[in-house]
Amino acid sequence: MTNPKVTIAAFADELTYNAAEHAEFFGKRNMPISTRWFSFDDATKAETFWKLPPEEAKALSVRLKQEGKLKHVCTATEDELRQYKDILDENGAKVWDIGSMLGKQFLGDPASMAVVPELTDRIIAACRMLGTNKVRAFNFYPGYDAKSLAMPGTIAYEEDIQKAKEEVAKYASAFSSRGILTLLEVEANLIGRNGDALVSFYELANPNGDLKLLMYFDGGNMVIQDDDREGLSLNTYISMAPYLGGMHIKDCIYKGGKVVWPFVDPEKVDMATGQLKEGTRSGTVDEEAKHLFVAVGEGNADYHTIFQDFRLRIPVIGKRLADMGMAPEVCVVEEPHEFYGGPLGGFTGPKYPGAIDSLGHMLSGVGIDHQQMYRDADVRKIIEGE
Repeated sequence: MTNPKVTIAAFADELTYNAAEHAEFFGKRNMPISTRWFSFDDATKAETFWKLPPEEAKALSVRLKQEGKLKHVCTATEDELRQYKDILDENGAKVWDIGSMLGKQFLGDPASMAVVPELTDRIIAACRMLGTNKVRAFNFYPGYDAKSLAMPGTIAYEEDIQKAKEEVAKYASAFSSRGILTLLEVEANLIGRNGDALVSFYELANPNGDLKLLMYFDGGNMVIQDDDREGLSLNTYISMAPYLGGMHIKDCIYKGGKVVWPFVDPEKVDMATGQLKEGTRSGTVDEEAKHLFVAVGEGNADYHTIFQDFRLRIPVIGKRLADMGMAPEVCVVEEPHEFYGGPLGGFTGPKYPGAIDSLGHMLSGVGIDHQQMYRDADVRKIIEGE
């Protein structure tokens, strides 16, 4: 009996932000890339970041973004995208999807939401330029900013769900009409912060099932908010399984402590505005904090159990994609965040090759085949700095 097969893809910027370096590595490794941040500047080469402590490396990435030396595919100019595509082509690197920042805006902030239409158009242009028909996106933050998120169960939160439904339907419709599939990722603090929340939202945003709209599961994003250690990752996967288009691979170890989620307690939350009353501890997950991200299988996301079920669903997901006019190729995307992470991306650096190997071994162990990933001398030179 033939094993089901997936394609392993990777967020290229988690190895190195430098376009030439990550194009060479993933081209030789026979892995398509999820595109996000890239740079043509020598200041972004692997050796610059790999020799720094995580916090210093993260601060450097922020500064380089502010200086315009680190580009995002969603905001890069046409010339920059063309130059990037040329580098990818020269190295035989293929683009799997656009790792967009669409849906990371705050529903209660008009200035934040004002960028959505232009960002949608830019993503369409980036898909065309980079040769992909898939986009990773999100379903927005409820509230005004990261410190003022509307709490679930409040009037403000319910109003934001309706706003998010309209916005996601709008951008997913724009993508669908151009043959582009939207993959909503599950992540802390968003409207779709866990499986039940994202599935409920999905059914509101796509009631007729006519949009090219599916989901990306991510176990690490669940572990960082699972303070009760009740298996939120596995439960979220089970909820999302009928709507999956692929999977992100990020594992994490539970941290100590407990977040108090006030939800609809009127003594702690203003029911109209959705905001916490003064002196109440926040239920918001700090995405900038140092979470204990690790290679798949070393954390608490329960990927081994998940993959055993996923193995049986791969043909179904392939058919689901084909029914939407997409190639029936099912992908798992490596996004380890082992060096540092944050709401707009992370970095793994020299640990990335090991993370890829861990994923390949786990998939093989449960009977899921994947593409051959070459490890020739040139690839080792990039990894080891020879």
